[in-house]
Amino acid sequence: MIVSGYTPEDLTVFKCVLKVAEVESLANGQHIPIEVMAARVMRAAALGEQDPRRLCEAALGAGHLDCLLAKT
Repeated sequence: MIVSGYTPEDLTVFKCVLKVAEVESLANGQHIPIEVMAARVMRAAALGEQDPRRLCEAALGAGHLDCLLAKT
């Protein structure tokens, strides 16, 4: 996973997004592996997404980013 080009603040946001996504995943009975969610967040970020809510949606495989993530 490439993390170069991101600021320490960006990485902190990604970490928080993953924590929220992990809790939501477990609460919804999805049990998505953290590695899968992290890859989804990084792909969404690489496509320019910066909104934490949308990054969380991407981590969970939900929202408008699905079609973009499927192509990468």
